[in-house]
Amino acid sequence: MTTEKRCEVCNEHIAKYRCPRCTLRTCSLPCVKTHKQNNDCDGIRNKVSYVTVKNFTESHLISDYRFLEDVDRKIDNVAREMRHKHRFIPRYLMNLIRAAKSRKTTLKILPFVFTKRKENSTIWLSRQKQLLWHVELIFPHCDVKYSERRVSEKICLRTLLEKYLHPVNSDPVIRHRLKQYVLRGFDEIRIVMKVERRMAKSTRYMLLDLDRSLEENLASKYIVEYPSLYVILADHIKDYPILGEVKTDCSSSSSDTDSSSDSESNTSGSMHDVAPDRGRVNSNGDSPSNDSKDLKGKHNKQECERKGIKQNDADDFSDILCGNISVTSMEAVNKVTTVNLMDDVNLLTKGNEGQDHYDRPRESCTELESTRDEKVEMDLNYDCDVK
Repeated sequence: MTTEKRCEVCNEHIAKYRCPRCTLRTCSLPCVKTHKQNNDCDGIRNKVSYVTVKNFTESHLISDYRFLEDVDRKIDNVAREMRHKHRFIPRYLMNLIRAAKSRKTTLKILPFVFTKRKENSTIWLSRQKQLLWHVELIFPHCDVKYSERRVSEKICLRTLLEKYLHPVNSDPVIRHRLKQYVLRGFDEIRIVMKVERRMAKSTRYMLLDLDRSLEENLASKYIVEYPSLYVILADHIKDYPILGEVKTDCSSSSSDTDSSSDSESNTSGSMHDVAPDRGRVNSNGDSPSNDSKDLKGKHNKQECERKGIKQNDADDFSDILCGNISVTSMEAVNKVTTVNLMDDVNLLTKGNEGQDHYDRPRESCTELESTRDEKVEMDLNYDCDVK
């Protein structure tokens, strides 16, 4: 015989209902209301509650699938509702945009889901032909911001700030928060406004005039919903780059000049290091450069005699190779070129005499190798003299 469970609230009658959220058993509507009030339960089943793998059944799978379908349906409904509501801009907003445009101010209205759209209290008074702006005042040095609702466009910015920064007439609590501004006075206060529609890396600001009205300061400006004015101190204006001003980087120019001077000093130092080597003297009292020149001159003279070059041409050729004279005349250049061409022609004719280039006798190959080694040695000597 099965025992029927009783109501867990009154414990008098047999339970008929079960709470979808906390699975509490109740017998009637008064017990259900009492349960919700005492246990702070809304009676709605928790669709995302954790279920272990052992207890997971097909009903849980169907519940999860229906939950995902409900989420998709609600997202689609919200998108349709937003498109329907914002298909046309309301008339009062169109009048507001036209009024701002007549004052050379471009006003951008955001969708109603944005916070700035909900906070904006700017209105257009058609009878008075006047705009009442919602103005946000930001004091970055004190990390405080205040909002002014429906400020007349004819008011001067200095008058607008006196409510916060006047040493006597302002609110004592606000004056204490903005003590850093109050002590400086209006002469050292600047007001800037951020330029909209710019990249985050190229943020710029526009400097406003304290002695002009709000209408004159907002002319030729692009505003999103309402103007946000940054009240800063004069010595911190460098932290807010003004639109149109060229920012000079002195550090980069100084570093460039330093690097150029360092390179010049290094170059001059290397020149001074090389120059004394030419004047060094051996232990015997002879200059090493003179000895090397004599040896190279003898070697070049023997080489020219073997190739059949005249003595005058050989002298000029040896001087050019040793670096004693500069090759400035076309005659010297022609002589060097003629010697090189004659050497190449002799090598080619020796390689082609009697048989193919690849089937040369052993003697001709040995002679070519010795000639090549002599040319390499001469080039190395020439490079050393030039350096």
